[in-house]
Amino acid sequence: MKITKTKRNYFKPLLITSGLVALLLVAVSLYVLMFGGNFFGWTTQDNKANNTSDQNIDNNPPTTDQIKDGVNIKTNTQTNTSTSKSTMAVTVSAINQTSSMLQIRAIVDVLSDTGSCMLKLTKGSIVVTKTVSTQTLPSSMTCKGFDIPKTELSKGEWKITLTITAGSLNGVANSTVEIN
Repeated sequence: MKITKTKRNYFKPLLITSGLVALLLVAVSLYVLMFGGNFFGWTTQDNKANNTSDQNIDNNPPTTDQIKDGVNIKTNTQTNTSTSKSTMAVTVSAINQTSSMLQIRAIVDVLSDTGSCMLKLTKGSIVVTKTVSTQTLPSSMTCKGFDIPKTELSKGEWKITLTITAGSLNGVANSTVEIN
């Protein structure tokens, strides 16, 4: 008696399985596309950021307050007033206002272990002076920061004079700020 082996055809089940997987991938892709990138109601972080930022965009022309603030930012450009060999470049890196504080930060292009920063705010005959020490950073130096209570300042434009001394080096930066 002769025993015949039946050949098992694996091609047909493999083809059916591959077709079902491809169909499933197409269906999931269409689902995601139809719901704006959401997958089963979950939103990716990128989509959340895009959705909230799109809602906050104001495409209207700038208001007069926005124009005034833009001009103030442009006029708050800091300059180094000294150019001799014993000077250093000083930049007022930030001028921020909260409801109760005026915050002023500065950076210097040299490294020194010790130094002092003197801030002088002037409006007419009114002068407010603050002094802090410096702090060394990896490639520069900064003032430890000035936080001036707004109760010490009246509303209006104030002239900022920031003088930094580190050893035999001196640097000065001038700017202005509008106190609201």
